[in-house]
Order: sequence, then C-alpha cells, then structure tokens
Amino acid sequence: MPLTRLPAWAYLVIGLVPIVTLLTLGSALPLPKPLLMPLAGICTLWAVALTVYHWKRLDEAARAAHRWAWYWGGSSGLALAMVTVGLSTTWPDLGAAFTSLATYFQGPKWTAEQGHLFFGVVFTAMMQGLGFLGAWLFWWIAKR
Repeated sequence: MPLTRLPAWAYLVIGLVPIVTLLTLGSALPLPKPLLMPLAGICTLWAVALTVYHWKRLDEAARAAHRWAWYWGGSSGLALAMVTVGLSTTWPDLGAAFTSLATYFQGPKWTAEQGHLFFGVVFTAMMQGLGFLGAWLFWWIAKR
C-alpha cells in the first residue's frame, strides 16, 4: 500500500510511536545499554521524517489551524509556565510542590539540580502542548 493512501494523522502516529515507546519503556526493553542512544537517534530521525510527511499531507485549513495554535496556544502555554515558575519563588506551597515533583525525577545518576532542570523542561513542554491543544480545538470549533 503506498504511503499516500493513509490519512495525514496516521503518519504522525506512525512516526511518534517508536520514540514514545523507547522513552517510556527504554530501560525495560531487553536491549544492551550502549544500543539505546543510537536507537533513540534513529527513532528521532524517523519521527522527524514522518512528521514532515504528515505536514505535507495536510490541507491548507489544517496547516492554518496548526500554525495558529502553535503561535497562540504555545505562546500562552509558555507564558503560563513562566508565570507559574515565577510564582513558585514567592509562594512557598507552589515551590514545595515543584520541589517534590522535581525530586521524583531525580534518578540514581542525577543530582537534585538535574532533576529540577528536567522537571522544568518537561513542565514547560507540557504547558506548551496543552496550550496548543486548547488553541487548536478552539480554532476548529470557531471555524466550523
């Protein structure tokens, strides 16, 4: 079956499944540890290639929805993450919640600072993703 017969969203799923699987189950997979990093690179290249193909298969309305949602939703999510982190420095309960979540990510080979950095990156990405999703849904509801 040629690749052009699948809907655009299928390429996104096919591209992201390997990297998400590797990130969530990487340590549980029966693979030698030196093989995990090159495999992660290959999975990332696969995800990028199929994401580009996904973008090429979208029609103009869907592309406009994605551009608008990433601009407004992603920017709003980033701003909300920055305000939340700023508030965590002055609001002790929020700061304590962030600290406890960051120590959750602290692994056997990570220091507390690395756990905080990782949590900050994940928190910001989640806020941007949620902002994108909300703006994308808003765009489609408003245009229909």
